[in-house]
Amino acid sequence: MGGTHVKPLLNCDLGEGEPRERTHGLLRAVHLANIACGGHAGDEDSIGFCVATALELRIGIGAHPGLPGGFGRAGAAPSAAELEALLLVQIPRVEAAARRHGIRLHHVKLHGALYHAVEQDPALAAVTASVLARQHPGTVWVGQPGRAAEQAARQAGIGFLPEGFLDRGYHPDGRLVPRGAEGALLEPPAALERLDGWLSAGSVKAADGTELRLPVATWCVHADTPGSVELAQAARRLLDAAGRP
Repeated sequence: MGGTHVKPLLNCDLGEGEPRERTHGLLRAVHLANIACGGHAGDEDSIGFCVATALELRIGIGAHPGLPGGFGRAGAAPSAAELEALLLVQIPRVEAAARRHGIRLHHVKLHGALYHAVEQDPALAAVTASVLARQHPGTVWVGQPGRAAEQAARQAGIGFLPEGFLDRGYHPDGRLVPRGAEGALLEPPAALERLDGWLSAGSVKAADGTELRLPVATWCVHADTPGSVELAQAARRLLDAAGRP
């Protein structure tokens, strides 16, 4: 199975304004929920619904902080101080909802432009690692493998879950194809073909057709991808089948 030792987990970004029927359908298919916490999307009501439903379905609960404006997918990178302030406000919103149900926050995954800014800037990655180590010990950081985030997490002694994207195109160097560019989004047939190939070879096809090795432990499906529920269900079946002896 691509050189992996454990069955990879399926995760999804949720509470971002999608219909609740879709939220529930996705939560029934995935292992981990990344819950928007009031930056790019999400409010107390959506956070509460996602946390309660994830608990009912025994899904790992994570905070999904992001930048305000443009759905958090555009804009300048924050300064180190701005990033720290953002994390100190947003992550506790999901953590508090989890605690009200008597459970701990499992992970943190940054959203959109914030995710990419931190992956590319060791200073911002170090700030994120510091906040997680100080304020949320035991919480796992979900991010792209082999970049600044993983290095900062390892240095800070934080658990790290390397992530791949089922429904996004990759450049040959491992960067994602920007949204709006040709090949940025993969719909279900191509996304499932990607996962099947990765399970066999541990690699995916980049936008130029070359093979890109991806040492990941979790795969993301975005709630706003067309057919996201069906994609998540089919991906879960593939992962479950691959994990059988």
